[in-house]
Amino acid sequence: MVVRGSVSAVRGPPATELHRPTDREPHTFREVKTIIRDHIRSNIVGYVALFVALGGGTAFAADTVFSEDIVDGQVKTNDISNSNGVRSADVRDDTAAGGGLAAVDLAPDSVAGSEIAADAVDFGELAPDSVRNFEIAAAEVRGSEIAENAVGSGEIVTAGVGSAEIATDGVGSAEIATDGVGSAEVATGAVGSQEIAANAVGGAEVATQSIGGDDLRFVIERRSQLVFVNDGTAHDGAYGIGSATVSCNADEVMLNVSLDWLNDADHNETALADEEIEYFAEEHTATVAGAFDGGDTASFQAVAACL
Repeated sequence: MVVRGSVSAVRGPPATELHRPTDREPHTFREVKTIIRDHIRSNIVGYVALFVALGGGTAFAADTVFSEDIVDGQVKTNDISNSNGVRSADVRDDTAAGGGLAAVDLAPDSVAGSEIAADAVDFGELAPDSVRNFEIAAAEVRGSEIAENAVGSGEIVTAGVGSAEIATDGVGSAEIATDGVGSAEVATGAVGSQEIAANAVGGAEVATQSIGGDDLRFVIERRSQLVFVNDGTAHDGAYGIGSATVSCNADEVMLNVSLDWLNDADHNETALADEEIEYFAEEHTATVAGAFDGGDTASFQAVAACL
């Protein structure tokens, strides 16, 4: 109770009212009780005021409740103002002993993106395996967010990276471990001749009886222009030589090359003198030389088998 102002002295009844001299006989016990009861009833307000003035109530001046006046643990949530309660200045900096807010001080989902400064969270603030795929918005992690060599096989779940996540020409041979790509990782029909280096597929890469007719396209015969070879004297060992060039189309692979003698002047003195196949050009090309020792003029074409 707060008492403002001063309290006037409270006077009780004159002493003579309780102890008035009398010549008559002393009061009986019942008469004394009646006198006291009537006295208290008629003066109760004065006695209460006197009790308050002498310390029966407690008065507090402004700003006189300090930390040491509050029992530990007695300030509850409903004792703190919603409009002007605990502010940033009231929280001890995390650089001080016992300072800062820990996870147990934060309500679930209380920290959102608006509470985090730009670039404030790096890998040092993240627990291992704490960020999973459903925590990342679609297309939010780009190359600039990933350190070089930061993503290894342990960071990628099975079937976690699809073609949509890989840029064109984004994966080179340096990114693929030895024996890292098996048949299960290659879609049917996904590897064409453009993806296979020249002479890269040998017998060791082809399983026994794994290639059937359905796996092969039709073999196409490509021919050169007609080439004429002149020889002066028959059967003298001095051959006339002619050469021809033949090519497969850009999407074809040359399997082999040969000569087709169309006219040997009824002589069998013909031979394939030389051949050279260029596999590394945009189009597979072969140059062949034909030799004739029939003492006349013969003609031939270079023939390539293209797949």
